[in-house]
Amino acid sequence: MRLAAVKKEMKGHPATHGMIKTLRLACPLIGFGAELLVLGEPIWLLAIAFEQVWRRMMLSSFLMGLIGGQRAMTPLAAVAVAAATNRLRSDNGAPHFLSHPLITAGAVAFAIAEMAGDKQKTAPDRIVPIGITARVITSAIAGASLATRRQRWLGAAVGGATAGIASYPGWRTRVRAMEYAGQTSTGFLEDAAVLAGATAIIKEHSSREPR
Repeated sequence: MRLAAVKKEMKGHPATHGMIKTLRLACPLIGFGAELLVLGEPIWLLAIAFEQVWRRMMLSSFLMGLIGGQRAMTPLAAVAVAAATNRLRSDNGAPHFLSHPLITAGAVAFAIAEMAGDKQKTAPDRIVPIGITARVITSAIAGASLATRRQRWLGAAVGGATAGIASYPGWRTRVRAMEYAGQTSTGFLEDAAVLAGATAIIKEHSSREPR
């Protein structure tokens, strides 16, 4: 099936509309960009992924992957803090070292440093190879942590893959936004959306799933 035909079918698919609503909750910059149809091909891949993870109850891992596509260290910091404060379910798939105070402090420090560095003129694009690699790894750990121990590998795959894909539409949206609001303003707006999204994901996850 040609790409145009796939896109036409996906535009009318319920998963696509659910995907856009979720994007607007997790990261408004991406969500509004999706609605304006400025994101290109990755939005359809994310819509397909949304349908699959919804069926497999991997929504928390998927949403945290969206966060990871925008800020590499935020997912790791979020699940590390959650693990340290006993906000993950008892049969979670998180690595045992994740709740260690040094790991938690380090993850939070790196997340803050990343947000500060994002405002610098010399900051590299999020889609450079090392950036993509970091996002995939940290979001894979976060995805596993938000899944059950039995499904930790699937959660890792969902989180990591989603972060890798989501980085591209996130980057496109940021570049377009910078034409109107500049690097610093858009960076702070994105930081706020990422922090709010990660906090909401952890809160919803801990309240929905038994611990």
